[in-house]
Amino acid sequence: MRKKLTNLLLGLVVLPMTFLSSLSAKSLDGKMSPLWNNAESNLSENPMDLIDVKSTNALMDFTLTASSETVAQGENFCVQMSVANFTDILGVEFLVDYDPAQLQYSAVQNLNLVGLTQSSFGEPGVGANPVGQMKVSWFDQTISGVTVADGTVIFEMCFTALSVDATRTVDFSNPEIIDINENILPFSGVAGTIIVGAGSSTGGGGGSGGGNTGSGGDGDFTLTISDESVTQGQSVCVAVSVSNFTDILGVEAVFNYDPTKLQYTGVQSLNLTGLVQSSFGEPGVGANPAGQLKLSWFDQTVSGVSIADGTIIFEICFTALATDATDNIFISNDEIIDINENILPFVGETGTVTIGSGGNTGGGGGNNGGGSSTDFTIEVGDGTVMQGQEICVPVTVANFTDILGVELVFNYDPSRLQYNSVQNFNLAGLTQSGFGEPGVGANPLGQLKLSWFDQTVSGVTVVDGTAIFDICFTSLVNTGSTDVTMSNDEIIDSGENILPFNGVPGTITLGMSTGGGDDVTLIAANATVNPNDNFCLGISANDFMDMSGMEFTLTYDPSILGFTEVRSLNLADLSQASFGLPGVGGNQPGEIKLSWFDMSGTGASVADGTVLFEVCFDANASNTTTNIGFSGVEFIDNN
Repeated sequence: MRKKLTNLLLGLVVLPMTFLSSLSAKSLDGKMSPLWNNAESNLSENPMDLIDVKSTNALMDFTLTASSETVAQGENFCVQMSVANFTDILGVEFLVDYDPAQLQYSAVQNLNLVGLTQSSFGEPGVGANPVGQMKVSWFDQTISGVTVADGTVIFEMCFTALSVDATRTVDFSNPEIIDINENILPFSGVAGTIIVGAGSSTGGGGGSGGGNTGSGGDGDFTLTISDESVTQGQSVCVAVSVSNFTDILGVEAVFNYDPTKLQYTGVQSLNLTGLVQSSFGEPGVGANPAGQLKLSWFDQTVSGVSIADGTIIFEICFTALATDATDNIFISNDEIIDINENILPFVGETGTVTIGSGGNTGGGGGNNGGGSSTDFTIEVGDGTVMQGQEICVPVTVANFTDILGVELVFNYDPSRLQYNSVQNFNLAGLTQSGFGEPGVGANPLGQLKLSWFDQTVSGVTVVDGTAIFDICFTSLVNTGSTDVTMSNDEIIDSGENILPFNGVPGTITLGMSTGGGDDVTLIAANATVNPNDNFCLGISANDFMDMSGMEFTLTYDPSILGFTEVRSLNLADLSQASFGLPGVGGNQPGEIKLSWFDMSGTGASVADGTVLFEVCFDANASNTTTNIGFSGVEFIDNN
């Protein structure tokens, strides 16, 4: 008998209270406006876009601080958001990130800033706003600038603690602060620490601070950067093409490259209605850093634009500076909005520019793969993990010879992976304090910073293949894959030389890998329900052919959903006795176990889309979204 690999499609249960626009910021005529942008832009619908934004140096940091709180499970509590250096401020935008598995958002209250209202907030789980993030967008309608005293609490954000013992942060990302002189101010966000019960290892918020580069759904809005080859000193242009560009109202994205390898020369071949030179914030111009090209486009007709898959909407051109090298051009800080004002899921396909014979692969200052066999190398392990489960990937080294110091950033997608911890330190002098953890202090979600130095100043050597530590994550989704990459590297040896670096990214497969078009697929239906409703979800199957047995566990969040029954059994030999119900015997709350066997011995087949059974719940929460998932899946066919 052979075990068949299984595709799992999660059910999504949405429990709404109030539907808000996916963007709280509105232009003066009430139409949706895109987020503000450092670049000069043609987005005149937004009052902020009428401002010629200037860069600034030596400005005091605008500071936003989230209070720390100690609470008990089930307790409702509020985090105070206070400010410092709030002087002559014209506009503020930022995200508040938290872990929705540990904290359930309930409300904002005590609004204490002129012009700050409920409509200034894009609440988690409402409309297209993801659970785990709250959007704040405020603009001084007088255009004269607002000043408040240091320490002023401008609002409170309230939660219910879901866990027994946990420690999590409430943090900030994607800030943009503009003062009356049209300066974009430096931002300092001070995370709040929430200790529930006895606490646990600290985790970051659950929000997404950057782009989703790599695998996504087939229908996701996609930007693809072409691969190109060039010799040193020659010009090269990479094409940026699109897929699933349907009824799109606005696009914001940042294109990242290594300015030590490529010199930006311009954009050309603009091929999208309303896309002009002023839609781009060019590297090294104003506040835009070298190594980043910012795109901000908005459909001025406000009717939505659609273009064919594969259309090249523009090209980015460079001159090759390096001799033999490879650089990845990748996309971050994306926000895609359709005509219904939904923020769409995004896939960015990285492009690779090979210079000469190639060499170390970079991307925004980091090297990922393709280096020389003698280069200092760090490799992140691969793995497969189910949604809600933890995975730890090893970080191994090669050519670690007489090394004095290592600085490096590990990048991951925080919308797909939740960072948990680092462990198993196996390098002299490497401790927990050598890491800047995501969501802690000023460290953004999606980045783990490593800083190690040999205290003996004599240089350290380790054997090739040594795992020097592990990085641990929890999977937030159950489909696709995501990469853990490296950037911002600096490796120094005992002769104080900066060494060439080769970073080999790790790929984490989220959910079960698929083996072909005949894999069995289990599908949990979606539902939108009201608080206290009783509702049922159908569990259906595709490619269920000649099956002699199956086992799996259906998982759900018992703090949000209360199991009531399984019903409508629609498969030969499937009975109530086939189910291990939650809380019965040794079965845990939040798990429904199924064990079925074909008694005829000939194998059972059903048509694609057949609902095998229904599972029913009471909706015990409000204003939230939760997944119905699968684990421990095993199918056996008649062969």
